[in-house]
Amino acid sequence: MFFIFFLFLSPIQNKVTKINCFFITIYCAFTLANCIAQGKTVFKKPEDTVRYSDTVVNINYGVRMFDKYNNILGGDSIRNCRNYACQGWVEDFYENGKTLHKGFYIEGILNSYKNFYPDGTLEREFKNKSLVKSELTTYHPNGNIRTKGVFVEGSSLIYEEYYETGQLEYMEENHKSMEYYVSTKSFYSTGTQESILLLTNPKKLTFSKVEYHENGTIREQGELFFNKNNMDYYKSGKWSYFDETSKLTHETLYENGKSIKTINY
Repeated sequence: MFFIFFLFLSPIQNKVTKINCFFITIYCAFTLANCIAQGKTVFKKPEDTVRYSDTVVNINYGVRMFDKYNNILGGDSIRNCRNYACQGWVEDFYENGKTLHKGFYIEGILNSYKNFYPDGTLEREFKNKSLVKSELTTYHPNGNIRTKGVFVEGSSLIYEEYYETGQLEYMEENHKSMEYYVSTKSFYSTGTQESILLLTNPKKLTFSKVEYHENGTIREQGELFFNKNNMDYYKSGKWSYFDETSKLTHETLYENGKSIKTINY
């Protein structure tokens, strides 16, 4: 019945139908080719099928072997998957079958990823939060945070380090210009504060600095200034020094980072 109906179509209708069929055919062919092409990239696997031993884990720095593919944090390499730049999710494994690395690649460059210890514990996680902002968190083998950083255009805005116990060891916040600190703090493993640096005058770029004995008493205190010419901090004015009983031991006057005069007590 359909065949008879088709025969009685007007010549114009036949022409329009043929044109429509032509474009539909082209569209389907293009879609199929595109799907095949995506299938070759999105599901790529690494060039090698090697499973890694636990020696890839550095006792001090964790799993760093994939850092070279993270250009946001200084990496300069492209990862290939079967002779093509890796595209989409790529997973690597330890010899024991546990996941070592799971990363999302764009043209061979890491966009986000997680690394793991041989027992499956998360070792680090990197995320792109926006076009300019990213976050990296690393972990001790026991699961506690090792480091945490917030980066803007690849430069560290906020950075923290933790002891294996989970106690904060050090933190810094940089000025948005990334040239100097807004503040830094460090702590002993007991949780007692070790030092603190605070920006007190943004125009003159002067800072207050206090260092502490482990028992919590002040060791030394005074003022620093930041020299933009050589990007360094120098002692300025009067600095006071104390022993663990809080007794003032001496005072020193500084000018441009150089000791001018010292008074002992």
